[in-house]
Amino acid sequence: GPARGGGGRGQPGYALISNYKPLEHTDNAFDPGKNRTQTAYDKVMKEARSILNKLTMTNFAKLSDSIAMLEIKETDELRGLVGIIFDKALEEGHFCQMYALLCNTIKDRMKEFQEDNPDLGETKIKKVTFKRCLLNKCQEEFERADRYDEATDAEVAGM
Repeated sequence: GPARGGGGRGQPGYALISNYKPLEHTDNAFDPGKNRTQTAYDKVMKEARSILNKLTMTNFAKLSDSIAMLEIKETDELRGLVGIIFDKALEEGHFCQMYALLCNTIKDRMKEFQEDNPDLGETKIKKVTFKRCLLNKCQEEFERADRYDEATDAEVAGM
């Protein structure tokens, strides 16, 4: 038959290269991790995601302990963890019950923080807990959905 690109019966589909030169290493080679300094926040979020990606009901006890023992040193890290768990529960609806159980299991084991809040008048200090962060996240999402619904209603009405 007509000569095509090789790979016919019994014939290799590639040509052997006999005079190739090995790759050279250069000083300015691309390194994706080189210019990215990882902050403490980034490290905690990465570790949390790594643990949550492996979480199943089979290894729940062990991995919920790992989440509870993450080295969270700031309120932003606590809020970040809540955000990751919340997003995973939304994205993976079939595991929603497991993430709810996770929140209930770790809520009293997570570190609490104090935060200045001028809105509180004399006291000025507000306690930041896992539970409080989760409630705030739920409320933010609820209000965001409300605004989305109103915008959609307005578009439909304006058609």
